[in-house]
This record gives sequence, C-alpha cells and structure tokens, in this order.
Amino acid sequence: MAKTPQPQKRLLESFTIKGLKGPIKIKLGDYVLLMAPDPSKKPYVARVEEIEGSGAQDANVKFRVRWYYRPEESIGGRQPFHGSKEVFLSDHYDQQSVDSIEGKCYVHNFQDYIKLQTIGAEDFFCRFKYKSATGSFIPDRATVFCKCEMPYNPDDLMVECEDCADWFHPSCVNLTNKEAKKLDHFYCEDCIAQNRKKLQKCNGNTSQSKGKCYKLLEPEGAATWDDALRKGVQEFQLRSYSLFTCNCHSFVANNLNRLFYSGHDKWNVVSLAAVMFLRGRWVSTASMVKTFLPFVLVLTIGTLLGGMTFLIGLVAFAAVMTGWFLVGTYCIKSLVEL
Repeated sequence: MAKTPQPQKRLLESFTIKGLKGPIKIKLGDYVLLMAPDPSKKPYVARVEEIEGSGAQDANVKFRVRWYYRPEESIGGRQPFHGSKEVFLSDHYDQQSVDSIEGKCYVHNFQDYIKLQTIGAEDFFCRFKYKSATGSFIPDRATVFCKCEMPYNPDDLMVECEDCADWFHPSCVNLTNKEAKKLDHFYCEDCIAQNRKKLQKCNGNTSQSKGKCYKLLEPEGAATWDDALRKGVQEFQLRSYSLFTCNCHSFVANNLNRLFYSGHDKWNVVSLAAVMFLRGRWVSTASMVKTFLPFVLVLTIGTLLGGMTFLIGLVAFAAVMTGWFLVGTYCIKSLVEL
C-alpha cells in the first residue's frame, strides 16, 4: 500500500491574519499578543522566531515564538520596582497556531520606553532576560535610586536632586505627588547637610568673615550665600507665589535673616526695599536701562493716552501698595510671609 505523501513544509518570512480593523501582517521578529487559556487573564507576549507554512499556498501556518514573561509569571513574582508594562525575555520557546494571535504589540528597550510621549496598550518594555528553569535574571542587578534603594519604576513619579543628581520618590522625602509636581527646585537632605558643613573652618563671626562666610542661624555653624540659598529654595519651593504676601523680596529677606546679615535677623520686605533704594548699586549701565526702560515706556504711553487721570491712578496704586506692605510688615505681621 502506497504511503500518503506528507505535506511539504517551508519557512516563510511573513503571514497575514484577519484583524478587527483589517488584515495584519506578521513578520519574523514581530511581537505578538497571544490569547491566554483563561479569558480573565491578560494575553501573553511573545516574539516571532520562525514561521512555517505547509499545504497548498501555505494554507497551514504555524510559528515558533520566544515568550516574554510578566513579573507575576516569574518565580519571584512582581516586585515594587516592576513597571505595569514590564516583561522579561525568557529562554522558553514554543510553537503556536495562527488562531491564538490577538494582535501585534511592541516591546521596547528600557531607554526607548521612558522616552515615549504616549504609551499605548500595545507598548511594553524589557530590561531583563529571564531563565525560566532557575528564576534568575540577566543582568542580576540594576541601578538603584532614592533612600529606599530601589530600581527605577517608570510608573512612579520621582524628583531629582539638583546637587547630587540622584532621584527620589516623593513619599521617601516626606512629599506628596501633588507637592512634588509643583517643585521648581529640589535638594535632598544629604546634600543640604553636606553643604552646611563645607565651611566648618569658618567660625561664623561676621566681623571676621565679611565677604564669604556668615553665621547661619539654622542650623548652627558657618554658611555661604549658596548654603542659605539652598535652604531658602527648599523652604520656599512649596509656597505659593503672591505679589502681595509672598514674593521675591520675601525670599531674599528670608535668606538675609538666615545669614544674620549685617549682624541681625530683622530683615523684611520693607527694610530690604529701603536698603536697595538707598544703598543699592547698579552692576552696569545696561542693567539700569533694562530696569527703567519698561517703566518709562508705560509711563509715557499712559500719560499720552490717559493724561492726568493715569498719573493720579498710578500714584494711588503706588500709595496703596506701600501702605499694604507697611501694614503687612509692622502691624499684621503674619500678612506678608518671610
């Protein structure tokens, strides 16, 4: 009896499946989502390694895949630093039928993934290879950040210290995510402490350290302008700016008090403005022009268009602002922040 000839098999470069929005072409090296046996589970992620066709016009197609494991599918389970879209490239290969494909997806390397402007449902990232038999990873370690010494999770918000360039979770530095998103500057506790100790050789006596070293009231010891500035930024970065209650003069006065500048800590927005007006010096002619030119232009245009009414309004506004800061500084002291 003659043997039935076996259908000839051959390797293919690609094949096409029916998708919800039209035909989908699957090529060697593409990433695909495969249906899980349990409908309640997420689809599996795999990379197409080989495509095999048989029968008339390659009607029967099977393909070999290399599986990507999700963290919860690994022996160690999901860890806090694992991203929600993270997968591990395993050493587990398998053969699958075309019917198991749900659609295509994309597995990015870690650096490309964190640069994505928009992350879709089909986007994943991989930074580890996984040995399914032993549960070990390659590489077996990762760079850690923050006080908690955890690898970076792209799903978590982190803030960068401008001094040491390390990254921190807001919760690890006593901040909420909402507060962290409002930060313009951030310095970690270690950098603030280290900068406070930089000039321990200075004795903090203002009569002996006129230009570079001042008595720092908080904490005890010596400080430079940069020390005071870092502390001031740390304190003011969570405050809401307001022309009337918390402005740039408040920030400067706060730093002068911290430095015990001129031998006292009674600086406020009014005394600062007086010193600037009476004893301030322009660093250059150009800076003076840049300061007064906008005011002169507004004054000229306002006078031409509004005449005496504009001038009276301008004087009244200046008087009200002066009265506000005098009252807020010397009468209702909690009104203007320092």
